[in-house]
Amino acid sequence: MIRIRQLIAAILLLTLPLFAGCWDQVEIEDLAVVRAIGLDYLPGRQSPYLVTLAIKRPAGIEEDPGGGGEPTIIYSGVGASVDLAIQQATKTMSKTLFLAHAEVYLIGEEAAKAGVSHFLDFIIRNPQARLNGFMLVTEGMAHDALQLTERMEESISEEILSLIFTSQETSETEVDEVFIFLRQMSTPGKDPHAGALTVKAPLAEQINNEVGPDDNNDNGQEENEEEEQDNGNGEENDAGNQEDDVHALEGIAVFAGDKLADILSYPESRGILWLTGNMRRGIMAVNDPVHPEHIVSILIARTETKITPVVENGEFSFRIEVDTEGDLESQSSETDLSKPEEIEKLNDALAGVIKEEMEKTLRRLQELQTDVMGLGMRLNRRHPQLYQEVADRWPEEFSKVNVDIHVEANIRRTGQHSHTTRVNR
Repeated sequence: MIRIRQLIAAILLLTLPLFAGCWDQVEIEDLAVVRAIGLDYLPGRQSPYLVTLAIKRPAGIEEDPGGGGEPTIIYSGVGASVDLAIQQATKTMSKTLFLAHAEVYLIGEEAAKAGVSHFLDFIIRNPQARLNGFMLVTEGMAHDALQLTERMEESISEEILSLIFTSQETSETEVDEVFIFLRQMSTPGKDPHAGALTVKAPLAEQINNEVGPDDNNDNGQEENEEEEQDNGNGEENDAGNQEDDVHALEGIAVFAGDKLADILSYPESRGILWLTGNMRRGIMAVNDPVHPEHIVSILIARTETKITPVVENGEFSFRIEVDTEGDLESQSSETDLSKPEEIEKLNDALAGVIKEEMEKTLRRLQELQTDVMGLGMRLNRRHPQLYQEVADRWPEEFSKVNVDIHVEANIRRTGQHSHTTRVNR
């Protein structure tokens, strides 16, 4: 009995080190919490990878940020690999790097053209990196995009995240997580795509540039100068400074394998959403059926896309069927669109606009030989033997394959008012 007790006591003593708690714990104030990671490629250099880390200022984590300063600190490093670049960036940090809260992976255009496999391999292997972080491609350098001042959120990473969530209401781009990109890239007969983040001048500045110097008078310039001086005084106007460039989520980056093929802008980016069945919500503009010089706006409410491989006499083609429903949002004419015959004309006009977008986008994708729709994947599922015959040359086969597109559109509702507002004068 005594021996048994001694044996139990010995076992307990030996196992005590295993219950020592969080032996490797680090206090949160000692962590450099990364919220966004940017990757750029500098061709012709021995250390071509430039990594930019957007780190949340430690004082921003506390309830009372008494430290002041910007909410985001930018650290950068270069290296022969992503790991070495991050290691160089940490040499000037006084805290322990923590990647588990990085929700945005921003890849520069040159880095995307060089190939993203190396960066994705780093994300997969690193135990802190998140596979459910959002992957974006930016025109130009990711380092520059992360240097911009936030406008409505507390940090630049939160600004980009908010843009991602609000972009679902416009359906002009599609931003997916890293694991979805990896799944697309590793699927035979399908090429991946990612959302595109652009850095652009504010709309007012773009309009002024389009007007030109000859169209501006001296009085207008003086008024603009006074307005700019007034806007620079208050703290609230500082955050929305019109002179600063802004982020915009528009366009889709299409890849051939792991290398960027092109960044498609609107409306080709929306055409990809129609082709892939990922169109959620968005406003379509069609010509008025009675007065074509006027515009009718239709809100897309529901969309279903079906892609079917068709094989005849050993030759394959594809049929894409789109069924969509929408609501009448507004019109600029006085046409009575509550009549069934006018609604039917509007349905045909909407279907025509959608089909035109899809066909234009399809032609561009075939020129780039990038199958982001997954036609090869669907052929492999339905007719695996036929796909294996063309698998090694699928990009070339995709570029010349025949695709038959059919669109059916139905406008279900005309809003709270069935007739347009008339001016009786």
